[in-house]
Formats: sequence, C-alpha cells, structure tokens
Amino acid sequence: MKEVRPEAIQVLGTNVHQPSVRSVPARQREFLDAMADLETTSPNNEIAISDIASSLGRKLNEISDSRAKLINRDLIVSAGHGKLEFAQPYLGAYLRIDDRPIRVN
Repeated sequence: MKEVRPEAIQVLGTNVHQPSVRSVPARQREFLDAMADLETTSPNNEIAISDIASSLGRKLNEISDSRAKLINRDLIVSAGHGKLEFAQPYLGAYLRIDDRPIRVN
C-alpha cells in the first residue's frame, strides 16, 4: 500500500473520525490515544490489550469497561485473542495528528 498523505488523513479525520470521537468520554479517549501511539510500532496494526493496559498504567480488568464501550461504539474491533485494532481506516493516524480539533467541556 502506498503512503497516505497527511492532508488526506486530516480531511478523512474531519469528515469521519472527528464526529465519531466527539462524544467519547475522557477515559475512553485515553484508551484510543494509547492505541494510536502503540499502533506505530505494530507491524500489522494489531495492538495487544496488555500493551494498552501497560501504556495506561492500569491492570487489564481496569480497562475492560472502556474496551467494551469502544467496541460498542464501533471504534475498535477484536483482532484475535488479546488483540484489538481500529475499526475505521486511519483513525489511529488521525488521533496522532497534533493540530486536530480538541473537545472542550
């Protein structure tokens, strides 16, 4: 696959990803951000749940609620036993963009 231009990720993010993550609570957003960071070192975009927990400084059972709610929101999917991946293409890349709009409470 060819490299996707940052401008394309920004447009996709603004039109698709931003509305999808707009109402995600802070704890779930932390989970998504941890996944996005870990995705950069994953050769196949599959992230181990144990790595997410470690990145967040939490135990597996402490992140299971966020995991379940993000699956129900169709933002992440199971990628096999103990692994997750983003359900939407380039969602992780969009979350890693520094100048993306930030939700204000």
